[in-house]
Amino acid sequence: MRPTRTRFSPARSSACGGGSRLSGRCWASCLGAQLMAVAAGARVYPGMAGAEIGWKPLAQSDNGKTPAWFAPLLTQVDGRGVGVFHWHGDTFDLPGGAEALAKTDQYENQAFALNGNALALQFHPEVTLLGLERWYLGHAVELAKRGISVPEMRAAGLEHAPRLMEAAREFWGGWLDSISI
Repeated sequence: MRPTRTRFSPARSSACGGGSRLSGRCWASCLGAQLMAVAAGARVYPGMAGAEIGWKPLAQSDNGKTPAWFAPLLTQVDGRGVGVFHWHGDTFDLPGGAEALAKTDQYENQAFALNGNALALQFHPEVTLLGLERWYLGHAVELAKRGISVPEMRAAGLEHAPRLMEAAREFWGGWLDSISI
């Protein structure tokens, strides 16, 4: 099942303050970002490029407008940057009035901000190595069917998680400061 306006009308009326205005302060990741997109009037659909599972860098969206608070999560001009953790097969259209923040080589819409206070992230900046272990165990069958190696994902986590933790701390602090909490 995919989020739709009809099926998730309670989300549409209450997410971040209601309707396409999304006037409250909130953030959402993964399915939550998809629900936020639907609440703001956009479409969510199966990604044509397949599932995006694992560590992957983000690039700046084509609009070239990246708020300073989001920059710690992006790959830098010199190619350095941080990998963020992805686990999704669906994608979304950008809602009207939303500011695109990031993309990957697989999907154009990875993050957006709306009205300066709502933030949708298709990826997971909140993950920890311990938390990922729970995901690996809980989704062992899915990963095996997709031919994804848990030992390789663990090794990638050891490489990327410490940098993500540092970048995420800077990102969250900057975003919270920008919405005046």
